[in-house]
Amino acid sequence: MAEGLLFKYLGTKDQIDSCGTSNYHQGELADLRMRNTAKTYGIDLTHQSRQITMDDFEIFDLLLVMDSQNLKDVLALTEKHKNKVKLISDLSTNYKGQMIPDPYFGDQKGFDDVYKLLDHICKEIAQNIDVQYRQR
Repeated sequence: MAEGLLFKYLGTKDQIDSCGTSNYHQGELADLRMRNTAKTYGIDLTHQSRQITMDDFEIFDLLLVMDSQNLKDVLALTEKHKNKVKLISDLSTNYKGQMIPDPYFGDQKGFDDVYKLLDHICKEIAQNIDVQYRQR
């Protein structure tokens, strides 16, 4: 969802991609409930899941994670590029340090709530992100 929202607010000229820390759903689309939520708000999620690779640390200036476990998992992959890894909420004044819950084991409301939270955060990122991350 964050990828779709960042595309919406930053535009396709920015290099944005999404990946996970595991390969459990490799090649699959986002959960149908998340795609339904996104579609309600005019976002088409067509990205297929992939696992993070070491190349991502070279390709991207910033790697945003959703929660403390993701942060720990991604930081465990690199010492050299640890300054590139941040909680997505840490780029927000209003939601700094907040973990993005995983709605997978809940109901549709959980996906709607995550959308609303990420929408606020991604909108703020788009308004405030440093130029160095937008020029690649």
